[in-house]
Amino acid sequence: ASVTSIEHAQKLFGVADKFDVKRAVELLRAVLTPFLAAERNPLRSWAIAVRYGLEEARGAAAERFRPGTFSDPPKELAYVNALQYFQLLKAYDTY
Repeated sequence: ASVTSIEHAQKLFGVADKFDVKRAVELLRAVLTPFLAAERNPLRSWAIAVRYGLEEARGAAAERFRPGTFSDPPKELAYVNALQYFQLLKAYDTY
């Protein structure tokens, strides 16, 4: 079966991580990255990338991020700490 969405990849990632299946985690990182690039909400993409340690996807989402363009925070922001979010806002000043 193939991964069909960000949500699907996150569920699989959670299971692979829980059972410490390193090869599956690596594969899911590769699979999740294109989904994050296609995600319309860069803040959501960024938060997911931070959560799963996807540095390239995190950077790409940070470049697309514009503060104040979203009315509701994505639920994935709950997995990011305040320092990480602050760093995103600081990085916005450099793009």
